[in-house]
Amino acid sequence: MKELTKNAIAESFKKLLSTKPISRITVKDICTDCSITRQTFYYHFQDVYDLSFWIMERDLREHIEGLHIDRMDVNGYFHAMFDYFLKSRRQVRNGYDAVNRIQYENLFKERAKPGIVERLRSYPEAENVSDEDIDFIASFYTLSLSGILIKWIEEGLPDEYHVRLDKYCMLMDGSMKDVLLKFSK
Repeated sequence: MKELTKNAIAESFKKLLSTKPISRITVKDICTDCSITRQTFYYHFQDVYDLSFWIMERDLREHIEGLHIDRMDVNGYFHAMFDYFLKSRRQVRNGYDAVNRIQYENLFKERAKPGIVERLRSYPEAENVSDEDIDFIASFYTLSLSGILIKWIEEGLPDEYHVRLDKYCMLMDGSMKDVLLKFSK
């Protein structure tokens, strides 16, 4: 029952978000749309931004799991993440503001970094690099990729995003081995 209610709230919010920005959606709007009380809403979510993040996290996870992408295929994984944002373009654009920007960035970094760490560790050169340095290098690649994502969202999610993403993947693939050698003990 709890999941059914959460999903009903989410669907109502997504419907509202398809027509107006997050800053103009109230808890009252959501409650009216899906016929629940404010108390029910607050039982499940702290506020509209908490709901927005929950939806994005759930939908992104389901999107990627549905594609059955191997985490070692970092480029494919990144493309799948960007495809989710493109597929959800209206929701992403209407849900994006100064408050939610941090959530978008954090979710993306949380999803991208483990794959980058795995990719780094797949190189034989990684054996001579400390865990702390692997984490630092992965953070560098993750932050640059999340910067591309945020810039893309701020530009309105133009269709030609894949060109930038392909260039990023080319830079990442071409530089990882050299970076690991530079950090080698």
